Amino acid sequence: MSGAGHMLHAIKSLKLNRDLLKSHRHKNKKGSSGKSTGTTKVVFKTVSPKELNKIKEDIRNQAKKSKQQELIVLIFVLVGFGLFLIWLFS
Repeated sequence: MSGAGHMLHAIKSLKLNRDLLKSHRHKNKKGSSGKSTGTTKVVFKTVSPKELNKIKEDIRNQAKKSKQQELIVLIFVLVGFGLFLIWLFS
């Protein structure tokens, strides 16, 4: 049996991993282990409407610049491909 050593190692690894998982569980005050029941509230930063409009405008400007750059690259690629085809067939 050529694969027995590999399977034995896999079984040992799984057992060790299982033991590690059990050791990471913490018990709460009542003695039972498991997930905590406490909830965490998320607090978001508040921004004034003026700043919010400025942020939105910056995002729109960045999107516009990005779109223009993509269009320029696309045009160069298409022109290059067209010149390559003209050179190939002439």
